[in-house]
Amino acid sequence: NRLQSAVMMSNLELRNSEITAARDMMFNALSDYSNHQLMQGVNAAAYIRRRECVWAIEQAIAMTYQMQGEWEVVGDRLLTADSLIRQDILTVLDKIETIDELDFLFPEVTRIYHHDLAAISAWKAHIDWYQELPSEEMKQLNESSAAEQQEALVESLVEVEVEVEVDPTKEEPAELKFYEEASQKFVPYILVDSLVFLFDPEERQDAENYIDERAQLENLAALNPQNLCKASPLTVANLYGYFAQRDESLVETETEEDAEKVALSHF
Repeated sequence: NRLQSAVMMSNLELRNSEITAARDMMFNALSDYSNHQLMQGVNAAAYIRRRECVWAIEQAIAMTYQMQGEWEVVGDRLLTADSLIRQDILTVLDKIETIDELDFLFPEVTRIYHHDLAAISAWKAHIDWYQELPSEEMKQLNESSAAEQQEALVESLVEVEVEVEVDPTKEEPAELKFYEEASQKFVPYILVDSLVFLFDPEERQDAENYIDERAQLENLAALNPQNLCKASPLTVANLYGYFAQRDESLVETETEEDAEKVALSHF
């Protein structure tokens, strides 16, 4: 509401002052929602719900900077938001303890990756393009579209209550359909690992390196880096789980054999 009032002000100095004041309110809210005490003892579903509030506030703060033409700051805030979402999701995945939690979170986390992070990436790309414009073109664009941009930004911040009718014939979400099919083929820890690889490129790269090493030992030429980098996160997680389980079984067998040798040496 305060931002709505701000964009209607003809005095630019007062407008910027009101936008800054609204942003200060958001920073106070961000501090409250980022309080680690709020997260103590909560399960995976509760954790993601509370952190979603943080993500929304972070993006709202970025919008206020964009309303003031602070493009470099906006880009930095968006990078922070992307990193924050990824880290929070990894924490959520680490908290999953039951199949019910996985059933609930897998489709939602998948959607966050393909929609929320994609939206932030597109927004960041737009900001980068804006910063590359010559100063004269940027000035003209600012003058011609400032009011429209600010109104659009504020509209996206304002919560609008819409009555939604449930259509029983409507097809289920693609993320849910994908999970239902995947859960029939893969064990839970493979599904969780696939999400980890989706949100953490470094973890995925480590897994690909491990698969490549094991594949070379067994002369599996198809599992080379070129093919692995094109594979889906679920495929990489499945291959990683396959080789890891084999290695773990081998270690257990060797441990049992060593124990048997020690026992026989006592005779």
